[in-house]
Amino acid sequence: MEIRSLGRYQIRAEIGRGTMGVVYRGYDPVLDRDIALKAVELPEGVSLERRKKFLDRFFLEAKIAGKLIHPNIVVTHDAATDEATGTPFIAMELLSGESLHGRLSEGRLSLEEALALVEPLARALDYAHQEGVVHRDIKPANVMLTAKGAPKITDFGIAKLPTAELTQTGTILGTPYFMSPEQLRGEEVDGRSDLFSLGVLLYNLLTGKPPFEGADLASVSQQVLYKSPAPASEGVREIPESVDRVLARAMHKKPAERYQSGSAFAEDIARVRRGESPLEGASFGEKTVESTPQRVEPPETRSGYGGAVVFVLMLAALATTAFVRREDVLRVLEPLREQREESTRRNAQEALAAEHLREVRGLMERGHFDEAAAAFARALSSSRDAKNGRGEAEALLWRGLLSAERGDWSRARADLESAGSVFEIYDVPGGKARALARQADLERDLGNYDVASSLYDAAGTHVDTRAGRAFLALMTGDLEAAERGFLSAGEGNYAGAVDVALGRPEQAEEHWGRTPDSELWRGYAARALSHEAEARRLFELAAARFRTQDHATGLAASLEGLEGLEEPGESGESVLQFLFRAEPRTPRNESRRKRLP
Repeated sequence: MEIRSLGRYQIRAEIGRGTMGVVYRGYDPVLDRDIALKAVELPEGVSLERRKKFLDRFFLEAKIAGKLIHPNIVVTHDAATDEATGTPFIAMELLSGESLHGRLSEGRLSLEEALALVEPLARALDYAHQEGVVHRDIKPANVMLTAKGAPKITDFGIAKLPTAELTQTGTILGTPYFMSPEQLRGEEVDGRSDLFSLGVLLYNLLTGKPPFEGADLASVSQQVLYKSPAPASEGVREIPESVDRVLARAMHKKPAERYQSGSAFAEDIARVRRGESPLEGASFGEKTVESTPQRVEPPETRSGYGGAVVFVLMLAALATTAFVRREDVLRVLEPLREQREESTRRNAQEALAAEHLREVRGLMERGHFDEAAAAFARALSSSRDAKNGRGEAEALLWRGLLSAERGDWSRARADLESAGSVFEIYDVPGGKARALARQADLERDLGNYDVASSLYDAAGTHVDTRAGRAFLALMTGDLEAAERGFLSAGEGNYAGAVDVALGRPEQAEEHWGRTPDSELWRGYAARALSHEAEARRLFELAAARFRTQDHATGLAASLEGLEGLEEPGESGESVLQFLFRAEPRTPRNESRRKRLP
């Protein structure tokens, strides 16, 4: 359902979708000003009791955030629940600049630029902490830059919402890159957690990358918890040792050893900017965590488990000597057993997720969208249970495609963007390009041709976009280019339809003759050329095949073709629009069909 207003505020346009829901450009008719509206979406299945607790906390913290008046904090104007839709929302100051995340996409910042941005942010956090508000989600995406380049922290009052209730929405809640160790452990946090995150943000601005990196989110979390990062000066020569000392203090593993206030953090930055030494600097070389037990890894061999077997036999032999106690051997072996069991469980879940995704594809191809949605939910659950980022990205990609077929354009956009982000996080070859290409297909079918063209370009050569670009050429009126593109992509049915529109029915028959399962397209072409007997024969052949295949949308298109022979009438459509009735009559295909020349 399209939302036109929230409370007294009119919705002018959707700005974007994030982890907490949808952000709109709104208008306050009472005060005659533009505002930003963030509508919070609760996942399906949340109990009434948990929903009440969620909203009670939401409005309490929004009320607190509304009292924060600081030049470097986005102003919260209002928080309420829309009576018509039951949607909780926050009305905020509308900024015209970009986020710090967007600025980082252009490359790392200079030393002075980074310090000049973080110093006022530290003072803003100091102010918020004195008011009893902890942000808990300091990261570049939550810092906006005004048109004049001033930084402003956003999302106060909603960053503290419990993430456990939000992990089922299919959106990406971020990564541990900017979280403090105590936050990752699920402990109660205070303002010093925000200062750790701000230290990570400063490191990111200076070097162009976060201090904690890894192949997956679990390894990043381990680094945040136990590993000290390399000094920022090792990667960027212009960074002085004094800045390393500020970063080391801010990102100390123990809260008691960090800056105890935002003002202390800001003061040390100010001293460094003046060329002075920080008052409270530390060193990345210092021990910042208690020693943690090191896992004993078995020697690797080419035979996989062979090395583990040798390792176990060696320990067993040692256990018979007077120098090693049996319980010590068992203590070393226990992590190996647990690791093997966990690996087996994850492999089983990954295989189950892959099977569910195959089921999704098959159901979507046959037009069983409700069943596909249920299969998708199982695929996503299995991928998350297996901590399989690639599988989760695949599931999000297919849910985006499913949402598009059903006409849920906003959800489709959000899922396809999320899929691209997860593909990128897990460095899946070609994954980001595939998501971009599917986003391009969606924008094209909605008539956003310039956006689609840009997205196809962004996808590059890592994915085959020939069919997508051929559709783009067709929808913008270049039929000859479209026909060439479809043939290049092996889409003979589409190429045949274009040839009929170009007045080349013989050439169309040639393409269809080389394309399996072309009866439906040929049936609509025969109808367009008033060859009713041939059209009836082809529609009946197509209907019989689709019944055998349990292909719901194909069967519906065949039966519609037969019904049209009984009551021909005038369709008022172009030849191409008429021929593309052979496509399943989904909201997405209808959106594309009506835009054909």
